[in-house]
Amino acid sequence: PARVSRRTVFRHLGGKDELVFPDHSARLELLARNLVPPTGGRTPVDVVIAATEAVMLDFLSRPELVLRRYRLTRLVPELRKREVLEHERYVAMTRAYLRDHLPPDGPPFLPEALAALIDAMHRSALGNFTRSGGTTDAFAELEAGMVWIRRILAADPNAADPNAGSPLLL
Repeated sequence: PARVSRRTVFRHLGGKDELVFPDHSARLELLARNLVPPTGGRTPVDVVIAATEAVMLDFLSRPELVLRRYRLTRLVPELRKREVLEHERYVAMTRAYLRDHLPPDGPPFLPEALAALIDAMHRSALGNFTRSGGTTDAFAELEAGMVWIRRILAADPNAADPNAGSPLLL
């Protein structure tokens, strides 16, 4: 037992679900701090990838928390739903960043598609890490996924919109 009253807990946290997700607000702030204007030849996609990697490193800095939370959210369906909602806040932030920083003449679906693809790589790597009990190298898997995304975007820059004349990564 923590020997802390319920009242004290709820004064510092938004509710009992916050006990399971105490780190999400700080991690969203970390993501926001890393979503900077692209400079020095970096593209908006490069910035989102780097921000996503920073978030992964933060997750992996506390593997015991990540693994305990994974086990708990599999036992309590309401917490699993909350985890999905928390996760959507990350995706919404990267999607908004891409909307604001990708060229305006690009296909309208591009911010949504790129945010979802980058997020899928993050979720896959973190999911494999948690399902394995922490034995996989989630960061290496994430990096490999990001290399794959960059290769796809570079292979045929106009594949997303056959009528577009500008590369997706501008």
